[in-house]
Amino acid sequence: AKRIRKYNGMQIVITQNIKDFVGSEEIARKSTAIINACQYSFIFALAPNDIQDLVKLYENAGGINESEQEQIVQAPRGQAFTIMSPTSRSTFRVETGESMIRMFEDRDFVSRYFVGGEGKEKWEEFIAASRDAHKQAVAERRRAEDFEEEAAATQQPVAFREFERADYAPAQAAEAPIAPKAENIMRTLENFARTV
Repeated sequence: AKRIRKYNGMQIVITQNIKDFVGSEEIARKSTAIINACQYSFIFALAPNDIQDLVKLYENAGGINESEQEQIVQAPRGQAFTIMSPTSRSTFRVETGESMIRMFEDRDFVSRYFVGGEGKEKWEEFIAASRDAHKQAVAERRRAEDFEEEAAATQQPVAFREFERADYAPAQAAEAPIAPKAENIMRTLENFARTV
């Protein structure tokens, strides 16, 4: 979800069967995390035997009380119980316009908006804003990928060597200072710090 939001996307999770979210304990745990991260939940009519699964899913997201459960079970087609936050809940009804119904029910339906030369212009107007937003998101993603590739290409591997007392013995025997080895260690650590 975080990666999707990073690219100005929106995640929508949909199911027609609440059991998809509560199949096992692991699935229920992950589903609860998803639900807790959702800004909105739209719950359309459910069968009475699915309500307990729904209640279990939402117990950490403000719960669903008995009155709300009854609304969900008795909801007519197109009515949704909406959860906007643990304390903000409502219902709304989706009403389908006549032209939309005809588009799905009439086998000979022809769109009056997107046919012929004029229809193509309307289509271009209709999607222009979303196309521009998509192009901008793609460009931003490519810049981020290029930056990551460039950073990866410039990183050089750092080898660490553990110095032991025996490494210093020859220098001590000759009474030579150990400072050059210490300087090498410091340079290695500084180089590592720059690459991280």
